[in-house]
Amino acid sequence: MRKITLKDGPLKGKTVLVHETQTSFTTHAAPGRYDIGDKGAKWTPAAKSAAN
Repeated sequence: MRKITLKDGPLKGKTVLVHETQTSFTTHAAPGRYDIGDKGAKWTPAAKSAAN
């Protein structure tokens, strides 16, 4: 496990624990996902569908 402090997105300022092999995770706080890289996690909002 490794700790990542989130610098953007709906969980900005929070620290999360992720598995070493994990590449992304989602949250119920907002539609989208955090992509995990070597320097931390980057927020990617969900694409809006044509129905919206």
